[in-house]
Amino acid sequence: MMLSPPVLRSATVAPRCNPCKGAPDQRVHQMEQVGEYLLLCVAGAEKTVEDAVCRALVGQEGNVVECLQYLSPDTGEPRPGLAGSGKLLLRTSASLESLNRVRVVERVFWFLGQSKNVPETDGGWSRGSLVRAVNRVLRCTSGRWQRGLDWLGLSLEQHGSFRVTVLRDGNHPFRSPDAAAWIGSEVAALLGDHWVVSLKRGEFSLEVVTFLDNEDLVLGFNPNPNVNWIHEALRLPLSSPSTRGFSLRQSTGAVLVELASVQPGEIVVDNMCGRGTIAIEGALAHSSAVFFGGDIEEDVLVNEFSPAARHPILINGGAKIEVAQWDTERLPLRDASVDFLSLTFRLGFVAETGKKHDVYFEQH
Repeated sequence: MMLSPPVLRSATVAPRCNPCKGAPDQRVHQMEQVGEYLLLCVAGAEKTVEDAVCRALVGQEGNVVECLQYLSPDTGEPRPGLAGSGKLLLRTSASLESLNRVRVVERVFWFLGQSKNVPETDGGWSRGSLVRAVNRVLRCTSGRWQRGLDWLGLSLEQHGSFRVTVLRDGNHPFRSPDAAAWIGSEVAALLGDHWVVSLKRGEFSLEVVTFLDNEDLVLGFNPNPNVNWIHEALRLPLSSPSTRGFSLRQSTGAVLVELASVQPGEIVVDNMCGRGTIAIEGALAHSSAVFFGGDIEEDVLVNEFSPAARHPILINGGAKIEVAQWDTERLPLRDASVDFLSLTFRLGFVAETGKKHDVYFEQH
């Protein structure tokens, strides 16, 4: 059986609720401790991610978990980079650490607010419409901003520094640094005289992240402002020039494994494994299955797996990964010996770059 690509979903799907269990007074106490978070994930797989998050968190006693909305751009096709990622707005009493442990989630932000574009003409965003949208968010969500600052251990009364990061998906008549400067001016007016702008990573204590597509603006706080999360998510290129840019992100591999619904004892093969993201995520999720990964690039196998190629890797208390060098057109496998064969290498490439994969599948 082959892993099939996830069905792309619209941003207008109805939210699903997963309330906590317990007596009414217990639920009231829990609701007082909830926060609203913006979760980044693979675009088109929001429903899969929502189900995985709810399964992971609701099982922890006392958690409130409620998916409020999908905020993904309704483009009908994969979009490149982090700006085009799927976005879930989640209300939960679970901790940030618990959210970060759910491996289908790419990144977690404290949700500040969202605004639609109200253009001055029939065109898209302009400086004026962008500033108005930011002000609508700032004006309507001051309480959420204060809770977010408290969550980060910050205060408007203390001296601090901040930065605005803008990630754009679509075509706009301005650059991201220009948008960051305009938004930063509005944020500075809200924060007050004690706060100054600092752009260098490690020197600011607050990062306001803005996601901007052709219609929507979404603002959030980065919970770890000292971490270069964009660089971390996109990953450094591999040493081999032929494999540059082809390493799946952790969350992409975890989503593909989630879609496969692997059962105990099954054998899964990733025939173009690269760094082995799918096999590793599968082994972490399914301790009683076996995962094979192979690639034609031997230096990738030796450098990215430990120990070297052709030696098993045991993780998660028993799940096993075997790696080997092979040509994917001549796999050294017996007929009917595999339960799942992953042909989703290019799907992950599509999900993270926006490039088409039709020709590739026609040829292979």
